[in-house]
Amino acid sequence: NIEFDTQPLTVTGGKLVVKGYGGIYADYVTISGGVVEVEAEYGAITPGDTEKEDGFVTISGGKVTLYSEYSDAIYSTGDITVSGGEVILYGDYGIYADGNVTVTGGELEIEAYDDAIYAAGDVTISDGDIYIYSYSYNGISAYGNITISSGDVVISVGGNYAIEACGDETAVTINGGF
Repeated sequence: NIEFDTQPLTVTGGKLVVKGYGGIYADYVTISGGVVEVEAEYGAITPGDTEKEDGFVTISGGKVTLYSEYSDAIYSTGDITVSGGEVILYGDYGIYADGNVTVTGGELEIEAYDDAIYAAGDVTISDGDIYIYSYSYNGISAYGNITISSGDVVISVGGNYAIEACGDETAVTINGGF
C-alpha cells in the first residue's frame, strides 16, 4: 500500500508499481505522465479519507493500468477526469465517483464486474477512444446527466443496461461518439 491520506499524489514521469492487498490511498491524485501500475485486492486508487467530499483523480497522460480484484479500480469522493493517456482499468467497478466523471480524451479501456462507470453526479464524454465492458451490471450509470458528444465509444454488457440514468430528473444526451 501507498498511503498519502490528505496529501496529494502527483505522477509526472518515471514508473510507479504497487502490488498488494491495497493500492494507492490518496484523496488528490494527478497523473500526467510516466507509467503507473497497480495490482491490488481492494482498491487500486481509493481515497485516504472517505469522509472528504472534495477528493479527485485526474489522468491527463502516461500509461495507467489499475487492477482491483474485489473493489473499485478508481474511487473518488469527488470528481474523476480522464483527458489523455492510455488507461486500462479492471475492478468490481471500473470508475466510481461520488462526484462527476469527465472523459475528454485519451484511450480508456474498462472491464468491470459491476458498473464500468458510476457517478453520483454527471457523466460527460466529449472525446477519446473508449471501450467499456461490464460482466453483470451497467456500462455507464449516473444519478446526474449523461452526455456523450464525441469520441469512439463502445459499450458491451453481460447484465443490465449499456446506459442507465438513475435519477428522477436525469437526462441522457447522445449526439456523437458511437
